[in-house]
This record gives sequence, C-alpha cells and structure tokens, in this order.
Amino acid sequence: MNPRLQELAERARFVLTTAMFESEGTLWSHLVVPGTSYLERDGTTVNLEGRPQRQRRTVASPTEDELSFFARLALRFGVEIDPWPGMLPEDHAALPEVEEADATVAPAKAAAPKRGQGLALVRYRSLFSGEAVERVSQLQFQRPAAEVELSYEDATARGIATGASVTVSSNGTSRALRARVNRRLRKGVVRISSEHAEGLHDRVEVKAG
Repeated sequence: MNPRLQELAERARFVLTTAMFESEGTLWSHLVVPGTSYLERDGTTVNLEGRPQRQRRTVASPTEDELSFFARLALRFGVEIDPWPGMLPEDHAALPEVEEADATVAPAKAAAPKRGQGLALVRYRSLFSGEAVERVSQLQFQRPAAEVELSYEDATARGIATGASVTVSSNGTSRALRARVNRRLRKGVVRISSEHAEGLHDRVEVKAG
C-alpha cells in the first residue's frame, strides 16, 4: 500500500474502498464495496494497437455493481452520474483501409539464393511488437530475441551452433546476434526480426565470433 495513502487512511474519519479482492487497502477501510470484473460489465477495451473494441458482459451480477452504487450515492448530493454511458463504439473497431492488389499483376516469386552472394535475409515482424510493447516495461519479455536463424546446412558449413555469438554483416553494416539453428529453414536463407535487422541489406554474411 502506498505509504502516503496509508497515512491519509489513518487520519480519515471514514474510509470507503471498492475492490474485487481483499488487500492491505481494504483492511484499512470502514466500508468495502465489492468491485465487478470486466466479465460482469458492458464496456470497451483498448488493445495493444490502441483500437477500442466493444465488450459485453458474460455474467450477471446478483446485485447492482459499484458504478450504480456510486451513481445513486452521488444523486443524494445532487450530482448526476450516468453509470452506463450511452456512447459506445461499434461492435468491431474500424480497421485502416488497405489498398487492393491489382489482380492483373502476378505476384513475383522469390528468387532462389545464388552462390557466392551471401545468404538471403528474410525479415519478419514479431506477433507482439510495436510502440505499445516497447513503451511498457511489463511487456518487454514479448519482444523478439536478438538472434539470427540459420539452416542446418549453413550453420554446419560455418561451424556455428545454436547459442553461439555471430556477426551478421552487409554493405558496411554489422550486427552482433545469437545464432539459432532451424532445421526447417531452407539452405541459403537466414531469418531476423525486423527490430534487429535494421541497416542490413537483402544479402548478408554470417560469421562466428
């Protein structure tokens, strides 16, 4: 419990708390109003991309929730509070518009890696990535590891094993990463997350150490 909040609670003549679970804060309270969870309330949630989404309750509370309680309490003091705001978003948040591909243009096939030109770099975006993950310390474990995936053949030819420190370089740019051998990866191709492939070109050299 915050020391300042505890100090105020000790000095107050009456402490009212709303919470779902018993805590140090509820022990200092004269009255505890049970709180409802998101499963017991209609409303909205905002995902990691910042998009609002409609949320419908799945469990009906046996009594009125704390929002209704405080709304009725405020009304006794002449303050009108709507416990259930009427302005709600659509059931599905709008997605950004995507340009339609020209059906008359056949998709280009990826060219097979040529010998003597290094390894073909494939960048990928991690499922959990972006500003929302980067700015929240609790979500740092979701960020992709600083590693490069190599095929078994390429790793063996270079004397590289999983976990080894390697240098990935191209056109004057180098990155120190950890190797991970992927037996399902095609020979001549390496995979690096976009976050750790910045500055690298489409063809790279991978060396141990």
